[in-house]
Amino acid sequence: MKCTRAIVASQPSWIIRNKQVELAITELGGKMAPVKFYRHTKSSVQPYYISPWQNEGLKIDDPVLRTLRGDFFCMPFGAASTFRGERHVDHGEPATNRWKFVAAYEADGITSLTLTMTGRKLPGKITKGLYLLDGHNVVYCQHMLTGFSCRVPLAHHATLAMP
Repeated sequence: MKCTRAIVASQPSWIIRNKQVELAITELGGKMAPVKFYRHTKSSVQPYYISPWQNEGLKIDDPVLRTLRGDFFCMPFGAASTFRGERHVDHGEPATNRWKFVAAYEADGITSLTLTMTGRKLPGKITKGLYLLDGHNVVYCQHMLTGFSCRVPLAHHATLAMP
């Protein structure tokens, strides 16, 4: 199996890889980084940012900033948002709460990782699927929402590393 657990930039994370891509995703907030793309070379392209305070042991009050990195799913999307009269943490529970491991597999040229989390403020279940296909220099990502009965702004929040 090409799924392992490790502490990455101070956060417990799952790691999956194939020959073209390696990615880490945090347990807290489901944030994906680092992601290393290999284009037939030994050195990788790493497009996602990881906040520099991750290994400094700082007390950070804003939950989304504690693990800030890479790409993550937001619901409701927005900073310190109020939705239907309820206050939500920046970018919502998927960006700040713990995700649970469901499964990882490698078969027929596909490496995948499935995680879930259950919302408390917005009741329902989110299932996150990450897929790496042999020969593809891409991360395929899917979020399935079940049990929700509201309209809510959603987003993928990419945090890119800029030179």
